[in-house]
Amino acid sequence: MKCSETKPTLKDVTELAGCSLAAASTILNGRNNNNVRYSEELADRVRESARKLGYRTRRRVQQLEPRRGVGNLPTHLPVGLIIHPYRNGFDSMESIFVQQLSRQLERFDMTQQMIYANDQFHVSRLRERMRRHGLAAAVTFAMGPEDDSLVSIQEAGLPVVIFNPYQVPRHNGVLPDDANGVKQACKLLTLIGAKRVLYVTARTNHYSGKLRRDVLLDQLHAMDIALAGEFDHTNFSKQPLARLLKRSKVDTIVCYNNSMAMKALACLSDMGIAVPDEINILSLAGLPAQKDHDHITQMILPFDQMGRVAADLCIDMIKHQQANFENVLVPEYLHLGSTCKRV
Repeated sequence: MKCSETKPTLKDVTELAGCSLAAASTILNGRNNNNVRYSEELADRVRESARKLGYRTRRRVQQLEPRRGVGNLPTHLPVGLIIHPYRNGFDSMESIFVQQLSRQLERFDMTQQMIYANDQFHVSRLRERMRRHGLAAAVTFAMGPEDDSLVSIQEAGLPVVIFNPYQVPRHNGVLPDDANGVKQACKLLTLIGAKRVLYVTARTNHYSGKLRRDVLLDQLHAMDIALAGEFDHTNFSKQPLARLLKRSKVDTIVCYNNSMAMKALACLSDMGIAVPDEINILSLAGLPAQKDHDHITQMILPFDQMGRVAADLCIDMIKHQQANFENVLVPEYLHLGSTCKRV
């Protein structure tokens, strides 16, 4: 056998030991993708041949793990989807979110389990489960201002994503960027030449109620667009709407969400006013599944994208043993369709 002049190779070792390259590589370098076991006698012979030739084994370099890999995830533990007292069931908004959240988690072999925290019994069971480390992470829905389960989650060191809370959290929130969404809507008002706007809101203790109204009023004032009046769901009906439209010559109705927009559309239909030929309707909060509505121009709330973002954040926090992240604002987008007409 003739050894290499510079340094011995693995082939030199196999010739001296009388074995295959695969066997020598597995024994010396520790790589065995097929889980094949070799006898101790062969292993000793290969190591002795390598020692005689002065063969140096390869130094294994640990490969970098992908940022969102699944190698170190506790896939035997589910991600808890925690439903709070303010929401006893899912509406279409949360269904869209959960669908995309589940799809993204399934890509990493993570399971989900819906957990209700709508009374003290269920809250105590949730706390006990967290104390026993029975969850990999948690996603909370519609957490109200008086809900104290978040404190228990944080004390347990459990990764948590807060979706659709009634108050803006200090951290760990995945929220639609309502402020920029309203600003986009107001830019559209200037493009279509709107002069007099009616705002139809909804009385809610959700933070978005005040946020959307405040940003809307600031933008209308800056753009010199008159606010002809405001309605909410308690006083919004055909008769007062007809009087205001006749008196103030409103050209655009801006609504807090699609629910208010549908009420406005129904009233206008009863009054024989065509949309958008005679008046425009703009919703500040539409859903991806409803964006093809023919008569309402909408700012789409990206709950589908928010579900994917929430799943990615869960995976990252679990993988890197992280409990907190800064609030994430997911951009909204404007859907025009054929529903908007220049005034």
